[in-house]
Amino acid sequence: MEEIPSEQTTLSDNNILNYISPYFQVSETKYGGNGCFSYNTIPKGEIILISKIPVGSTVSRDFKKEVCNLCFKYDDGRNLKHKLGLPKYNQYLYFCSETCVNTFNEIDPEKLLTKSLLDLDNYYNQGLKKPEVEYSSKPLTESNIENKWQETEIWDNDILKIKSTKWSKFIPRINESEYSEIKYIISILFQMFQSENAEANTEFMKDLNIRESLNFEVKLFDFLQNSETEKYLKFPELLESYVNIFKFVRLTSPIQFQKFINTSTIRSIIGKNLTNAFGIWSITGDSEVDHNINENREFFGFGVFPSASFFNHSCDPNIKKIRKGNELHFQTKREIEPHEELCIDYGNYLDESVEIRRKQLKEWFFDCGCKRCEVELKSG
Repeated sequence: MEEIPSEQTTLSDNNILNYISPYFQVSETKYGGNGCFSYNTIPKGEIILISKIPVGSTVSRDFKKEVCNLCFKYDDGRNLKHKLGLPKYNQYLYFCSETCVNTFNEIDPEKLLTKSLLDLDNYYNQGLKKPEVEYSSKPLTESNIENKWQETEIWDNDILKIKSTKWSKFIPRINESEYSEIKYIISILFQMFQSENAEANTEFMKDLNIRESLNFEVKLFDFLQNSETEKYLKFPELLESYVNIFKFVRLTSPIQFQKFINTSTIRSIIGKNLTNAFGIWSITGDSEVDHNINENREFFGFGVFPSASFFNHSCDPNIKKIRKGNELHFQTKREIEPHEELCIDYGNYLDESVEIRRKQLKEWFFDCGCKRCEVELKSG
């Protein structure tokens, strides 16, 4: 294991992962991919990472008036009283407090993100007048996938030859699930634009302000796993849906985002949420710990916190995730040994049999090989 990096070290793509936390480093695992490994002994109950804000998130339309657009607070279905809009719009972003409104304005001082999200609502409402398209669920091959995206690139090149003032007549209708995906994409594009010329900070995540945290999360986003192809092969109808999303984003995004929009980038943004997103759920009872899914909890949407995405899964996790507003806190469940891998659970039912757990974890495109699964498979 490497030593804990000095704060005087120059931050670069080669060592940026070591600045996520002073408690662990990200490095290759023996079973493939990256994982988080402790530098030294960590006591039980220690907070080892606070991911302050998602680099991209979305809340479904069903909850847009009930869930805070910044901190995700939910007040038992009551409409939130604080909202943010622009004079020409009859659409609003909803917040739980003036503090959240002010923080959102701090993130978006030029109202670029605000306008983009309000535009999305307007385009969605206008599109409801068009007939909904049904997508094919015919099985795909990797060749089919690449051919479809090559066709989309040709479409994109043709569109870019047309004056943008005429693009509106080509805007496709989107369904509700595509709306949620596009909201997430818009937030990522906005952060890319904001972070383009930002200086990298060499302090650990806990020491960064909200803008610095977002800039850091954008840089970490490049390192996340992309599971786009695996998702298409399992759910073929998503290919046409994601192409439709790409076209919508190209045709409706502001000029500031256009330089970031190409098939490669949008595919990456979509593909990285599939195995890296954290669900945003209502919090039941007095606890803010994200327990296993149950019928008493509401699913609002999802957020991608790149700094938190390097923890692998274990059916006997040694750290737990706690959501506090739009922050994710990770706390040790027991004492951690030096160089031990730090693992969370991915929200599956840990009380179920190993066969059921492994079936559920296929959603993340891997076979769980944690010690608990190995023991139960051998004894079963």
